[in-house]
Amino acid sequence: MEYKLIATDMDGTLLNDSHQVTEKNIEAIRKVQEKGVKFVLASGRPTFAMHKFAEILNMKENGGYLISFNGGQIVDLATNETIFHQGFDQKDIELLYNEAMEMG
Repeated sequence: MEYKLIATDMDGTLLNDSHQVTEKNIEAIRKVQEKGVKFVLASGRPTFAMHKFAEILNMKENGGYLISFNGGQIVDLATNETIFHQGFDQKDIELLYNEAMEMG
């Protein structure tokens, strides 16, 4: 079977208990990307918090993707282009904030 894409969650999956990618996994991920397999990091984390892991894995050079905010944003690392974004607008955020403050 020939794989074209591998996607993985980060916390509790790719990252160890110290919140690091093991050397063995770094090596394996770099090797599959060199074979042309696209690699995708997926997380509930914000995009900026995922970039250091993408750098370690050489994902920009190999055309990888980040799926952040639990699917709310997808970034093409080769171009640094956001190819999908869906989030709350300012009005919704203010409403949620005010409701939370009222509820303590």
